[in-house]
Amino acid sequence: MNFGYFLQLIFPNLILSDFLVTEVFPVSSSVALISKYNPLISTLNFNLNFIINKYEQLPKHKDLAKAIELDILRKGFFMTKSVLNLLCDGFETEAFSTWRTIHEVECVAKILDDKPYLGETYALHMKYNSIYRGSEEDKEKVDAFYEEVKGKLKMWDLKSKDFKKFLEYGWLYDIPNWKEEYPELKLNFRKGLEYVAGLTQYSDLYEASSEIAHGSPLLIYSSKAYYLNLAIICLYETFLRMEDLFAHILRDFSEIDSTAYYKMRNVYIIESKKNLIKLKLMNDYNEDDEEEVPDDIFEKIKESINL
Repeated sequence: MNFGYFLQLIFPNLILSDFLVTEVFPVSSSVALISKYNPLISTLNFNLNFIINKYEQLPKHKDLAKAIELDILRKGFFMTKSVLNLLCDGFETEAFSTWRTIHEVECVAKILDDKPYLGETYALHMKYNSIYRGSEEDKEKVDAFYEEVKGKLKMWDLKSKDFKKFLEYGWLYDIPNWKEEYPELKLNFRKGLEYVAGLTQYSDLYEASSEIAHGSPLLIYSSKAYYLNLAIICLYETFLRMEDLFAHILRDFSEIDSTAYYKMRNVYIIESKKNLIKLKLMNDYNEDDEEEVPDDIFEKIKESINL
């Protein structure tokens, strides 16, 4: 059969099928609690688009830690957009469980921003993980990798069962005097990355998000409205911290004109923070609560998000 004739036959049906699935019978039309046109979604989406487009102008940062941090933040921004899409399609619990990964991303970025001297060690552990996952075919190099890591495990008095944990979190041991500065440090997320990043106030939320990700009853029997509100609040708070890190690094690129970005930031980041204030007020004091709203609650929330 002539290929052009074949396309003439099938192409109209493909277009009709796509139109019916996406426009006439979208899944989200009956189950989504929030629309992409809602200011809570559209404001954050605008911010994200502006940031992601800004990345196209940036050369590779000369500092290794900052270069890695920028790459990590970029992944965080893209994942934030994916969570917004999940919310607009009615997948609130899935959105909240995905926030967990974004929180992990921001913790790594925050540590590298606070302690840029860890850049080389973090890059080394990225290489370790890559070799461990089978990226290296040279047997001598693989053997050398195992010997090197085993030597470091012995140096830190760790057991062979700690091998994988050391690959992922062992770079934190390069913090000078970590035993004094972070006496509770362990090779895991909550007492490792989250602890050193200074974001342990999110530990309970992270645990709840993890339970959903691992198929607990919360995934099936849950309030859509509750997880919508929780996911948006967590997403906003994490985004604002990541954007602050990005804006800080952006000043390193003096050769790039970022005037438009900072003008946008003065307007839309402020709007995002105002949205967060409204969200927190609605979450803490809904109309059905008998508890009286404290007079200073607005100022306390403003201070907590640095508005």
